[in-house]
Amino acid sequence: MRISAGVLNFLKVDLFKGVRHACAPLVWDAYPLK
Repeated sequence: MRISAGVLNFLKVDLFKGVRHACAPLVWDAYPLK
């Protein structure tokens, strides 16, 4: 089964957003440059 580039790109962006959202507090604690 071949996944279309659009779907793969969407999943990649969604995964990136999730990881960034989960890591955001750690990043702000490490670099308090708000």
